[in-house]
Amino acid sequence: MPPGVPAVVDPASVWVGSPFVDPRELSLPQLGLFLWIYGQALYYAAGVLKEGTDLLLLIPGFSKLTASMVMPIIGAVPSAMMVVACSTSPTADSQMGVAMGVLSGSIVVLLTVTWALSILIGRVEL
Repeated sequence: MPPGVPAVVDPASVWVGSPFVDPRELSLPQLGLFLWIYGQALYYAAGVLKEGTDLLLLIPGFSKLTASMVMPIIGAVPSAMMVVACSTSPTADSQMGVAMGVLSGSIVVLLTVTWALSILIGRVEL
C-alpha cells in the first residue's frame, strides 16, 4: 500500500445520502432558481416534442398513426413513470396513493381545460 492510503475504508466516510437536495435546507432564492431551471427544462422538452410530432404529421403514411397513437403515448408515459417511481420506494403504499391522486388530478385538469376551450372557441351566435 502507498503511504497515506488506509487499508480499510471507514464506512462513516463514504457518502450514502440522496443525490437530491432537501428543499427545507434551501433559501427562497435557491428554490426559485431550481424552479426556474426545472421550468426551462420542461419548456425545452415540450418544444422538442411538439416539433417532433409536427414533423411526423407531415409524413402521409404516419399522420394517422401519429394522431392516434404517438400523441397519447407522449402524454401517458410521464404519468406512468411517476407511478412506477413511486412504487419502487420502501414506503410505496403511502406514496402510491399520492401518485394515483396526482395522476387522476392531472387527467381531470386536462379534460376540463380541453372542454372549456372547446366551449369558448366553438361558440356561435344564436
